Amino acid sequence: MINGLKDRMLNISSSAKKIVLISAAAVLTLVIAICSVCICAKQIVIIDGDGSAKELTTFKRYVGEVLESENIVLGSRDKLGTSANAKLRDGMKIEIYRAFNVTVTEKGETRNLVATQRTAGEVLTELGYNPKKTDKITPGYDEKVSDFDEITLIRVKEETIKVEEEIPYESKERENKSLASGARKLVQRGVPGEKTVSYKITYEDGVEVSREKVNEEVKTQPIAQIREVGPKKATNYTIASAGTVQTSRSGNLAYSKVITVNATAYDASSCGKSPSHPAYGITATGAKAGYGIVAVDPRVIPLGSRLYIESSDGSYVYGTAVAADTGGAIKGNRIDLCFNTRAEAIRFGRRNVKVYVLK
Repeated sequence: MINGLKDRMLNISSSAKKIVLISAAAVLTLVIAICSVCICAKQIVIIDGDGSAKELTTFKRYVGEVLESENIVLGSRDKLGTSANAKLRDGMKIEIYRAFNVTVTEKGETRNLVATQRTAGEVLTELGYNPKKTDKITPGYDEKVSDFDEITLIRVKEETIKVEEEIPYESKERENKSLASGARKLVQRGVPGEKTVSYKITYEDGVEVSREKVNEEVKTQPIAQIREVGPKKATNYTIASAGTVQTSRSGNLAYSKVITVNATAYDASSCGKSPSHPAYGITATGAKAGYGIVAVDPRVIPLGSRLYIESSDGSYVYGTAVAADTGGAIKGNRIDLCFNTRAEAIRFGRRNVKVYVLK
């Protein structure tokens, strides 16, 4: 009986040991499973400055650990896109921004600075310039910059203003046959109109560089100024007798013939030589260019001829002159009247004249 009891006790003890062994194995399996979850491999990417991205598999847990394992060292001014103490995640990107030298010029002031960002706009923002995309940035806002590049920033501002402006009135003339020839009478005084004009103004660094009209609103229409004038005379010259012309300055002048030609004007500067040249203003006959010298076609008017010239309608009198010059464009019934200044020649322009070849 006693032996049977011992056998049963031995069986119970053996069963307990098996239970304990089974439980220990289960716990070990659980611990291994947990550890395997905690230290599983992670796929990450390291982007170091402008270098190519580096993909790697790691069992490290923190950003700083994987950088150390890859022998990646940050300088004192380099920046890390995330904390070195951040836990690694599968698929994580770790960006390293390497410091470089850059020159920034704004409003004529140039500064040598250190930056880490990659584009001109990002660099300016990093350095506290806070640019707008409407500003002029060289290189462009989204263009990459690198060591010792130069960035120029021009501040651009636009505003719209309204300006009150005057509308000029038109001057008109109408003939009144009841008035004496040459008489003039004001019958309606001109009054300017008013308008409001909107302009879009663009400034660069505070200086206006363009002004564009965007709208115009007329407030009052202008009133035209009207004058009445007496009828014009057919001519203001008279023929005293056959072969003579009456002038206001020289009295009656005898002429051998009278022709109507097209007249232009010139001055000494038109001769093609600089004022310092010895032949400046010297005509074809050696006379010095000035008022009273006329260029002619010698086949029509002989050189040396004395002339009296006035416009065909009598409204302009050039007066007495000498045919003392020629010109490549002066052919046939054309003459060129010389004046003392370019301004006088321009005012004369081109018009038809009567040329009296004096005896």
